[in-house]
Amino acid sequence: MNIEFWTKTRCPKCNSTARVLKERNVTITYRSFDDEPGLVDEAKARGFFEAPVVITPDDAWSGYRPDKLVGLPK
Repeated sequence: MNIEFWTKTRCPKCNSTARVLKERNVTITYRSFDDEPGLVDEAKARGFFEAPVVITPDDAWSGYRPDKLVGLPK
């Protein structure tokens, strides 16, 4: 499973989410709000208003969501 992970520097929620994703050994494609200024507008257009943004083949959400993360396959 490949997961797209939109993150920003010095973001505790992003760090917590990244830690769980790494523990689950999923393939992660990183995108950075810091490096891609237009990514903020893209996130807002998709209805996401906080970091991180996680996009899986079947779902997408923003913020630290342990309830969603536990459902990902290991």
